[in-house]
Amino acid sequence: IMSNSKNNSSSIRRKLALVIGNQNYVKKPLRHSENDADDLHDVLTKIDFTVDRELNCKYDKMKDAIKTFSEKITANDLVLFYFAGHGFQYERQNYLVPLDAIQDSDEIIVDKSKLIQVDDIFKKLSAQTAYVTIFLLDCCRENLADYKIINLQVVETSDTSTKKTKKCTITGSRGLFEIRATGGSIIQFACAPGELAADGYDQGRNGLYTKYLLQHIAQPKTEINLIFRRITRDIYKESKANQKPYTSSDIVTDEPIYLSAGDSEDEIYRNSTAIDIKDIFDKCKDQRKQVLITGRAGIGKSIFCRYAAYQWAEGQLWPHYELVVLITLNSLTHLKYSLVDLMEKQYFPCENLSDSYKQYFKSLCDEGKVLWLLDGYDELPLNILHQPDSLLNTIYQTQHHILTSRPYAISLSYKTQVEIIGFTDANIAMYLNQSFEQPNENESESQNLLTYLKLNTKIWGIAHIPLHLELICCLWRDNKISMVEDALETQSLEVTMLYDKMVQSLCQQYLTEQKHTTICNLTRTSFREKCKKELEFFENVAFHAMKDFSAIIDPKVFDEVEKTIGWFISDYPQLFNIGILKSFNDQRIGSHVDVKKPHYFVHLS
Repeated sequence: IMSNSKNNSSSIRRKLALVIGNQNYVKKPLRHSENDADDLHDVLTKIDFTVDRELNCKYDKMKDAIKTFSEKITANDLVLFYFAGHGFQYERQNYLVPLDAIQDSDEIIVDKSKLIQVDDIFKKLSAQTAYVTIFLLDCCRENLADYKIINLQVVETSDTSTKKTKKCTITGSRGLFEIRATGGSIIQFACAPGELAADGYDQGRNGLYTKYLLQHIAQPKTEINLIFRRITRDIYKESKANQKPYTSSDIVTDEPIYLSAGDSEDEIYRNSTAIDIKDIFDKCKDQRKQVLITGRAGIGKSIFCRYAAYQWAEGQLWPHYELVVLITLNSLTHLKYSLVDLMEKQYFPCENLSDSYKQYFKSLCDEGKVLWLLDGYDELPLNILHQPDSLLNTIYQTQHHILTSRPYAISLSYKTQVEIIGFTDANIAMYLNQSFEQPNENESESQNLLTYLKLNTKIWGIAHIPLHLELICCLWRDNKISMVEDALETQSLEVTMLYDKMVQSLCQQYLTEQKHTTICNLTRTSFREKCKKELEFFENVAFHAMKDFSAIIDPKVFDEVEKTIGWFISDYPQLFNIGILKSFNDQRIGSHVDVKKPHYFVHLS
């Protein structure tokens, strides 16, 4: 496992953020604003923002924080302002609500003189001619316009020793009023103008908008407008079309705007610090040890889980646990499971455990002596992924667990997160040595291949990914790449070429299994021509999977693909039987064809 310890930026410009979370109102308090502000502070800090964070601000504190922050801004800065709390519109103006603007009285009374006008904030922050200014407002979680809003004004009297307070009732409107971004700014509201935003679920850590903001905002090398489109898409989907963020952009620069520039493959591995598996729980502050492990396809998340279980069984890891239970989540078929159900489903499918065993297992869980390794959140079957709450509640019941997922697929909040980014340099050398130690292998080839990889800087970066390294070894054995062909000439093996060679190898394997007799001297073009229908099918299925951001292929996708390609998949049963696609809950690769089940690519790459 490696954790990226350096967030390298390709730009020298500063990134500044002011993050405000107001939660503890005397009337109508919110549930998630503090967590939202805290978590965004942490995420922005990791991608090299300098962040000012303020929680539970009264009027004077909030006004001072905005003034102080605005004075820090200089030309060429990338500026971000975020507010989580109450907000509403009145007379075509938007207002943010400090804590002391809501009065402590029997009625819900909002003091207009204590409100902060959104336009004033925009003017203060935009006046400094920053490079780009981003305004994110996660408010409108409560319809304050339904309550009494008063304007408290101090009125001078003829008697200078006394003052009177004049109250005039005003009427507001729910939600925020539509604003157009100007002068190199981009604005996003948590919901459409005039609508209300969800404050999140009781058991969740964040409000609905900020949950997806946190998930997407730190994605490296992702243009800012694409980030906001993805946030909008995910919120619209989870809320079942009840909430749709509003975005207005007036970015005037031609260059793409990246909040996280990211690193090149080679820089990531060169500048990262390895984390020993035994130390993975060190950052868990409380007694519940719950860790989210993310990583791209092929990076080794499942191998990590198996390795952890094996090391524990050998007595080399976490001896304080009486039991380690590894669950492959794509094997689950029902919406509701108890912890005993999960264990029985995975390990005792054909027998019923006695009540005494079940009680013993439950007591171990209650005492925190069971570690759960939950592998593949992103590969939950469709019926569960669309209604995950019951299963997730069961997962959260476990005091100690590790959950793995691809980064884009996870919607859960974890205080402790680790990213698997692949092998260390020493791991690569060890892997190559072991790979070529097999019988009938030339052991010197491991050193030749290692030399080749180090000569090719681009391929050296992707060789840290276990799936890629295994593929490289296979291609090397088949003489598809060599020192003479690539490393010593100007041509360099890159990811695209690597995948192209992988497709050619799969085509060759497929034709061999189909008893094709003339494959020995086929060129790349000839392979592709003979597998034209098959490649057209897989490319269309892959396109739908990418378009829907899903690892799971719904049966209806095959209907759509048939319309596109113009022939029936059932006429080509071999497409499902060559180890590229598998159906859920079915371990067979044979003569069967079942296009009515959800499928997944054996490997998304």
